[in-house]
Amino acid sequence: FTPLAINTGSQVVLIDTGFGEHGPPGTGTLLANLAAAGIAPEQVGTVILSHFHGDHISGLRRKDDSLVFPNAQIAVPQGEWDYWMDDARMNAAPDAAKGNFALVRRMLGPVANDVRRFAWDEEILPGFTAVKASGHTPGMSAVRITSGDAGMMFVADITNNPLVFA
Repeated sequence: FTPLAINTGSQVVLIDTGFGEHGPPGTGTLLANLAAAGIAPEQVGTVILSHFHGDHISGLRRKDDSLVFPNAQIAVPQGEWDYWMDDARMNAAPDAAKGNFALVRRMLGPVANDVRRFAWDEEILPGFTAVKASGHTPGMSAVRITSGDAGMMFVADITNNPLVFA
């Protein structure tokens, strides 16, 4: 539940969106935290999703299905897209997983033609590079963030991520 907002100087980049209005009590504080940092949802230029679990993508839409970040380009790992948007996989999935397929389609289906898909080792934006982190989900990506000689790695769900524990 740890989205990261970065002001690059030319745009605000948000990595993951949390639960938004769709989570259990105690979640859904991203917009208040962005506001405390002086960032309005309309100022977010890019949303990068690490993977397609509800606690990372549900904050894309409000309960009325409107986009929370209306001016943002949404960028997603190609492997996640290929897996969760595949009808055959959805139909063959156990009942316990079908809800996640439906959630992905609710959050991303209406904007599917505008969603940018990226591959591992691809520069998503200047200074933001996708890093293979599959295992938690088929196409999960970490994001290497660099500026000059400085850098950091955003890795969601780190306690169960093979990128760290391989």
